[in-house]
Amino acid sequence: MDANVQSDFLKTAVDGGVVTVTIDRPQRKNAMTQAMWREMARLFRAFADDDAVRAVVLRGAGGDFCAGADIGEFETVRGSADSARLYESENSAAFAAVRDCPVPTIAAIGGICFGGGFGMAAACDIRIAAADAVFSVPAAKLGLAYPVDAMADIVHAVGPQVARHMAYSAARLDAAAALSAGFLLEVVERRVLERPHRAQLRAGQRDTGRIPDCRLRRHQGGPREEFSGRVGGRCRNRSGSGRGRGATGCARRHEQQQDGGQPEQGSAV
Repeated sequence: MDANVQSDFLKTAVDGGVVTVTIDRPQRKNAMTQAMWREMARLFRAFADDDAVRAVVLRGAGGDFCAGADIGEFETVRGSADSARLYESENSAAFAAVRDCPVPTIAAIGGICFGGGFGMAAACDIRIAAADAVFSVPAAKLGLAYPVDAMADIVHAVGPQVARHMAYSAARLDAAAALSAGFLLEVVERRVLERPHRAQLRAGQRDTGRIPDCRLRRHQGGPREEFSGRVGGRCRNRSGSGRGRGATGCARRHEQQQDGGQPEQGSAV
């Protein structure tokens, strides 16, 4: 893969077979547009097909990981049942591309990690964070549902009880709580987030190449899968096609929070 591939808001750089993907939209706390979800899926599918890629690091620019989906475009991209379904399918495709990438994936998290950002981190194999990281699943505040497969990633990453708490309450977890829940492997100094693969893969990964055949896969059945389906179903029953009554208005009230300052709970999904 060519080093330093650039798109509008997703930047990639290669260092010895390790690709770093930086979500580069700091003025919106790295909130993801529909086009960015589409591009994220394309990038990770390309990594899967590239024998030179041996690990992928996902991080955010400007101090935050990702505030989730950009709610500023919801009135357009989720304005009808058909457009909401298309949006959700592209959202799910991005999570799936990260989840199914056949090389180790590391989420290097600082600052805000909300909603879809939390979902992308949950889809990664390893998650490390700075002490200032904060985590939330705020969709309930907007009356929106998450894709079932994304909820499955969250359940697998934090366990059923914490997943229920986060999905039902939109509560925030700090880095210490996320570490205790098992979502994080470790809490590190900020400087480590710049090159986390040096610490996480120093046990010889640079010499082993791609390891698709021996990579540990998540268990995709059983009670956790069933729970994620129930959560998605409950949210969808309340919000119809995925866009709840008043969701656009609520999104509009919170949209300004993605432009600066600490967002309110539910300001991104």
